[in-house]
Amino acid sequence: MSEVDQQESELSKMKEQNDFLQKENQALKKRLLLQSQIEEKLRKSDQRFKILLDHLPGVAYLCLNDDRYSMLLVNDAVEVVTGYTRQDFLDDRISFVELYHPGDEKKIGPIVEKAIENKEVFNIVYRIKHKDGHWRWIEESGSGIFNGDNLEMLEGYLTDITDRVLAEEAMKKNNYELKIAKERAEESDRLKTKFLNNMSHEVRTPMNAIVGFSDLLLNEDLTHQDREKYVGFIHKSCRKLLTVINDIMDISQLETKQVVLKNTHFSLYKLMCELHDKHLLEAKAKGLHLILNNSHPDQSELVTDRGLLSRIMSSLIENAVKFTKSGEVKIGYEITETHYQIYVADTGLGIKMEMQEKIFDRFLQDVSEGGVADGLGLGLSLAREYGQLLGASLTVDSEPGKGSVFTLIFPLGNGIA
Repeated sequence: MSEVDQQESELSKMKEQNDFLQKENQALKKRLLLQSQIEEKLRKSDQRFKILLDHLPGVAYLCLNDDRYSMLLVNDAVEVVTGYTRQDFLDDRISFVELYHPGDEKKIGPIVEKAIENKEVFNIVYRIKHKDGHWRWIEESGSGIFNGDNLEMLEGYLTDITDRVLAEEAMKKNNYELKIAKERAEESDRLKTKFLNNMSHEVRTPMNAIVGFSDLLLNEDLTHQDREKYVGFIHKSCRKLLTVINDIMDISQLETKQVVLKNTHFSLYKLMCELHDKHLLEAKAKGLHLILNNSHPDQSELVTDRGLLSRIMSSLIENAVKFTKSGEVKIGYEITETHYQIYVADTGLGIKMEMQEKIFDRFLQDVSEGGVADGLGLGLSLAREYGQLLGASLTVDSEPGKGSVFTLIFPLGNGIA
């Protein structure tokens, strides 16, 4: 081959190589352009995905199924729910495991593991501790992401349901309070009906006795002994009728808040002596001993409504005498470091534990131990309410078969001179 032919052959090869390189270069440019376009589309898609995530009302996440549920992806809503930034979770500075309520943490793992095992969606409601220290209620739904049978990660969504839970609890509380109020109203209606029936009976009975024995007194042939006996019956019925009328007036004044206190300075020792003398015959008539215990006659100066206190103590003494068949009734007062305690103790029927607070309810009478069911069932209720007006509290300590102790407690400095 001549030298010219060789040169032409080499030029032809070089041209072919050049054409090939140009084609490859053009193909490379097209690939780079396509890759750039793809990357731009991915970037825009990632931006749209991030915008979508960040605008979700709850927390969307991808995490590992390790002991901390380490976050691979989480949106910004996590900061609103937990108080910690998404970067805190992504950098593993904090995990949801650390936020679980102690009462909920043991149930979460088993629920997630069972759902993963069955390739099902899990749903859990639990509490987490917000960064500011208060507890939030969370509802979580999630599932596993599998490659064949291999679990790669967990995906899920958390919703803050605190407001809903609090609203439901408030509704339950309101419903419960409405139920209690309804039951109380129904009980009040029942007791008021019973009260009206009792009042009718309690008024008619002494009135019939007064009218009946008054008619008998018109008989000129009555012996002096019978006349005195009938007068006694009339006197007793009048007192009973007066008690009923007083109770009705008292409850009316309490309901309309018309009770006006008339505080005076007086000796409690003298008042207790008067109460003892007043009820002594009543106790003796039943064969009871009425005992006055006054251990502090020189320290008994009191400033309160003397008349109201006398009525409270009279009611307690009359109750003690009525429900005591044998033994004694003791009245007195004690002074402690903090209180002034005025008491009435008896050896009567006693009161069951479950009735010891109920006996202070209006119109209620405890006849479970064979008590006498006369009266309007207002005595103890009025005594407690009047005691509260005086700044005192009325308590009872009792044991069935052994008796009761009613104590009116005045704090020192509240009406005590």
